[in-house]
Amino acid sequence: MHNPSDLELMYGISIHDTQSFEDLYARYAPRLLGFIRHIIPDRDESEDVLQHVFLYIWQHPGIYHSERGTVQAYLFRVAKSRAIDFLRKNRRRWEYTVTEDNGAQSLWQDAPIDDRLMAEETLEALSPHERTTIELIVWYGFTQREVSQLLHRPLGTVKSWTRRGLDKLRQQYVNGHKGAE
Repeated sequence: MHNPSDLELMYGISIHDTQSFEDLYARYAPRLLGFIRHIIPDRDESEDVLQHVFLYIWQHPGIYHSERGTVQAYLFRVAKSRAIDFLRKNRRRWEYTVTEDNGAQSLWQDAPIDDRLMAEETLEALSPHERTTIELIVWYGFTQREVSQLLHRPLGTVKSWTRRGLDKLRQQYVNGHKGAE
């Protein structure tokens, strides 16, 4: 029995082969859902975002280009983008919930939505490689070795992207705090 590669599945999706789509979904949906839940803890809303991810992939199969990275990295980028879009669209609902007992209470006491969005904007300063590497390590818990395998890049390259990215983030943090004083 042939186990198609990710590239073969994406090609199948580009010609609207439903079996290719089902195989890609079965292969990646659990990991993508876990990734999305790091951003949106509510399971039902995370599952909705996951459905939007795969709907986007089905409707726009030509957007993926293998020279820009692996299918897996592409799927994680789409998932992150859709999760951030969801947070932005539902900003007020995520910031506060009103209960009869205690009025407005922050749902994100440790990480308000403004902080999450600020972190997202801070990541904009990174190169795409640095950003993807740091996101995979921090948000999804991959090791540098796993990121190296995932992105099909040498481990030393991934370590360099991580170090440079963290240095840029540290510098932005220091500069941001100087301006806040």
